[in-house]
Amino acid sequence: MIVKLLGHACVYLQIDGHHILMDPWLGETLLGRFRRFPDPGPLNFDFPPPDLLLISHHHWDHVHIPTLLKFDRSTPVLIPENEQLERIFKILGFSRVKKVRPWEPEEFSWGKVWPTRSKVPFGEVGYLVESSQGTLWNLVDTVFSEKEVYQAMEVTAKPIRLCLAPFQSFDEM
Repeated sequence: MIVKLLGHACVYLQIDGHHILMDPWLGETLLGRFRRFPDPGPLNFDFPPPDLLLISHHHWDHVHIPTLLKFDRSTPVLIPENEQLERIFKILGFSRVKKVRPWEPEEFSWGKVWPTRSKVPFGEVGYLVESSQGTLWNLVDTVFSEKEVYQAMEVTAKPIRLCLAPFQSFDEM
């Protein structure tokens, strides 16, 4: 498994020759003003088109429209139940959008994707990606509890080798 943090919540994964993008934002700035946080410095976006897009929630810094417009509209997309996300992907013309629910896995030839729960009320998930090459948990902006950590350890066959956690206070979790 190859993992590249492309700044903010954008993560690129390569698993058994499959290319996955989480919360894709392939640009130096947003609207010419907002830099990525944390700022990863110069970025290299030279990788094959994604075979799968994972979207955590509808906020502008996780659904970068100029990036999405670069992709084939038949690319499979996983989204949480969120009316705004459904509208965005319908307007953009994506034909293979699937709504996911926390802790209901999506199975692929290379492994599983487990959407993980967030305590926010507007339809947001993290993603636990499990393959024979390892397990990654991207919590994105989710507000999670200790229960979610134990559930993640229960559902995965392998230890979680990398966990990307949100930058927020412990009081929120």
